[in-house]
Amino acid sequence: MNKTSSSKDKKDVKDTKDSTKEKESKKELNVKADDNTSLNSKQKQDESKEANKESKPQSKVQGSTRQYLEATVVNAVMQGMAELSKERPSNPLEFLGNFLIQKSKEMDN
Repeated sequence: MNKTSSSKDKKDVKDTKDSTKEKESKKELNVKADDNTSLNSKQKQDESKEANKESKPQSKVQGSTRQYLEATVVNAVMQGMAELSKERPSNPLEFLGNFLIQKSKEMDN
């Protein structure tokens, strides 16, 4: 009885150690996967920022985001919203988009 009990105890200890090793191994894999995801995400953000720097011409309006928007688009958007509320079209986003495109063409001329 003692031998059986002893070998069973040894088997239980081995199973516990194996289980612990599996858990640690899974944790390591998860950490590595998280690190890779973080790196890939960071790399994509950096690449995106670089691409934006290269393709975006710098605005003449300096200052905060609010100042930039007020100087460049708020007036046109407000006019478009006023027209939108008067007309009440069935496709309001398309209407507003077309209004803003037209306004942009007028400002370019």
